[in-house]
Amino acid sequence: MKRRRTPQPIKNGEIGDIPPSVTFWLDHLRIERGLAENTLSAYRRDLVDLARHCKTKDLSFPEKLTRKDLQDYLKTLSEQGISAHSRQRKLVALRGFFKFLVRENRIGENPTDLILLPRKDRRLPHTLSLEQVEAVIEAAGDPERSGKTPLRDRAVVELLYSTGMRVSELCGLRPRDLFLGEGFLRCLGKGSKERIVPVGDRATLALQKYQDKERPMVPTGDDRVFLSVRGLPLNRRSVYEILRRSALHAGIGHRVHPHMLRHSYATHLLANDAELFAIQELLGHSSVSSTEIYTHVERKKLLDTHGRFHPRP
Repeated sequence: MKRRRTPQPIKNGEIGDIPPSVTFWLDHLRIERGLAENTLSAYRRDLVDLARHCKTKDLSFPEKLTRKDLQDYLKTLSEQGISAHSRQRKLVALRGFFKFLVRENRIGENPTDLILLPRKDRRLPHTLSLEQVEAVIEAAGDPERSGKTPLRDRAVVELLYSTGMRVSELCGLRPRDLFLGEGFLRCLGKGSKERIVPVGDRATLALQKYQDKERPMVPTGDDRVFLSVRGLPLNRRSVYEILRRSALHAGIGHRVHPHMLRHSYATHLLANDAELFAIQELLGHSSVSSTEIYTHVERKKLLDTHGRFHPRP
């Protein structure tokens, strides 16, 4: 089930000078396919980066680019230390862009044909223990850490861990998406796909306290659930900062970010015998292969336990 956003054209100058062909493609993706704003922003950055690279090499973008030009570009990214994951995402954007230009008869052939995707390293996600999660939640709601919005900050962290939502999904929540009496909420995920997510009692209570006591004190400039003190929608950067400060206040010595709570949510469910396909549904993964990485986390823990406690490791 998809909820379509009102399409708005992408304006030149949002990120430097955007070539007209890129604007044309992005407008097509926004209007015809209804892609999420975060996806469009990532594609825009990738193509602007390639256009800037071509300018330094005196290459005509995009009409005269060859397969070798793009291979050299990907090689340059690798030499700059850009991860295989990022290079893979960039190539996916380039494939879609040049395929569109061929279909619109703007270029004769697709220079990304026969270019293989970089092999992506399968890195295990970093997670928090249950004790660490609880410490971060308590720190988020400590008035000494956040004198103005402790109830909001606690509700943010509680909800991220209780639901496993992405930070963009949390920031996009509107009051009409909350069905707390029934124990669930509705969120808009990648590709504008809606899904229903259960909400735990503690997160529900934290959210109700925020709505009853703090949110009415904020000037209502938007109908999002989570607002800044000025009444603006809470953005991703603000949520990252809430997590960073809360983790520091809780005495956690490494960086904590919103997606780490999502990883922890999935890992803790799996550790308590939840079915992998149920976790896939809760996370909004289109393929179970994206969810299977959490089985590797549990496998690593088993190997660590075996190595520590077996009499003949």
